[in-house]
Amino acid sequence: MKILLIVNMPWTRELGASRTYIEIAEDLRHRGHIVDKFDADDAALRHTRLSVFFQQARYCARAARFVRQHGRNYDVIQAESGNLPYFKRELNYEGVLVVRSNGLPHFHEQYARARAARVTEAARRRGRSGSIGGNVLRWLARQTWGLRQVERSFAAADAVVLLNEDERRFVAHRLGYAEKVYCLPNGLSEERFTQFAAQVVRPAARRAGQQIVFIGRWVDLKGAEDLPRIARAVRSVRPETRFLLMGTGVEREQVLTAFDPADRPAVVVVPAFLSDELPVLLREATIGVFPSYIEGFGLAVLEKLAAGIPTVAYDVPGPREMLKFFDHPPLMTPSGDVAAMAERLLTLLGQPEAEYARLSEQARAVAGRFRWSDVVDSLLEIYASVGRGRLLSGRSHKEVSTNHQDQTT
Repeated sequence: MKILLIVNMPWTRELGASRTYIEIAEDLRHRGHIVDKFDADDAALRHTRLSVFFQQARYCARAARFVRQHGRNYDVIQAESGNLPYFKRELNYEGVLVVRSNGLPHFHEQYARARAARVTEAARRRGRSGSIGGNVLRWLARQTWGLRQVERSFAAADAVVLLNEDERRFVAHRLGYAEKVYCLPNGLSEERFTQFAAQVVRPAARRAGQQIVFIGRWVDLKGAEDLPRIARAVRSVRPETRFLLMGTGVEREQVLTAFDPADRPAVVVVPAFLSDELPVLLREATIGVFPSYIEGFGLAVLEKLAAGIPTVAYDVPGPREMLKFFDHPPLMTPSGDVAAMAERLLTLLGQPEAEYARLSEQARAVAGRFRWSDVVDSLLEIYASVGRGRLLSGRSHKEVSTNHQDQTT
């Protein structure tokens, strides 16, 4: 088949969402398929202070123009949700049209609105409300781009592929697309698993290091407000504990201002790293922490598990797909409960060596359930199912999702 992937991000492994598309493309090409892409760079958008407010709408227009010109060359077009909010008749396209989401925008919008309300209230109390011009531009941008475009892309697609069961249920039952929604998580390539396995050290050495690692951007959505409080709670009990913060996108000095002065010497910040460096950078980590409030899947969690690092996260969609397999001890805590998160981390840091070794091995086994080869197998089944114009072997979409989990077990 000839397949076109449409994604409004730069095509680079250093961005988690982009890397998923790159690895899907590589697996498909390995099987003999031809895969092209139309990304943010291909759209060649000029950036100005004004255009940034309408960047997504402009990208959609460029993507649609590309499909109208070249779509006839492809058997399958797969676009990120909202990137191609047009019906096939509007695109002069007759092949298979699939939408895949790297995180349901509706869930992000819910979080953003709740946080914006808190920020606005805080600004009001300080007597600030933002510039009138900025507020107007943000309002106009929401009129030309937003959830309605995402939902239009769902309506236009032959199939909608989501990363977790919470998203699948929302789109199936709240939005009414049960007949064409599938749940397929992200995964890791066999090469990636090999890289992590090559760097695994003895559990005793890792446990002795007492290092907690976080991977993610330094933003509130990922837990930037919570991590300093977690660090203080943990280090007040175990002062030898160190924290490694990776991929923050923010320099060390700015990150450290959020931490208690007593904790700053124990915090190492790595603003950016190359994807291939991660297995080595994780060698000394004991436990992972991921206090993110919204995730499509949580690739940072999966990679830490693949490295044999038990990881504690908030009980939210995405990480839940992986961490639901851990019972003794559980690795999820209530969303936003800093005290519970700190307590769980302390429990893991204090485990006997044999118990920590068992949990580390279980982490690697759970990660092994999520492989790109299995995900792409199911993705190709979806392409074929849609192409035949009927459900896969007469089964429901829910059964397709369950079948994928069985395959990866």
